[in-house]
Amino acid sequence: MGNIALSVTWSIAIEEQFYILFPFIVYFIKDQWLPYALIILIVLASFFRSQFNDWIPRYVLLASRMDALSLGVLVAYFNLRMNLAVFVQKYISVVLGLLLLDVIFLWLGLLSFWRPWRY
Repeated sequence: MGNIALSVTWSIAIEEQFYILFPFIVYFIKDQWLPYALIILIVLASFFRSQFNDWIPRYVLLASRMDALSLGVLVAYFNLRMNLAVFVQKYISVVLGLLLLDVIFLWLGLLSFWRPWRY
């Protein structure tokens, strides 16, 4: 893996990729569809992460970390457009459902028999 002193730079690399790609996603997706696109990215990141046998791609690839980044953008999106506390009270079941789905995909990814597209 190279010099151990540089091993923490994967986090900076993911942030840089995010800062380069995400403005294009926000620019090209209509404002009304952005929350749905972010939710899709959250689900796809969990699914993508579950497909690897090794721990390294689960932590160092942008597609594996897109759920946390997309969730942050989703929170910022709703914070700008409405009172976030009211939103959470109104859609608590959706928020908890997404978190549960993320946990399920993580659990399934840990199981060795459930990796249909394993390389």
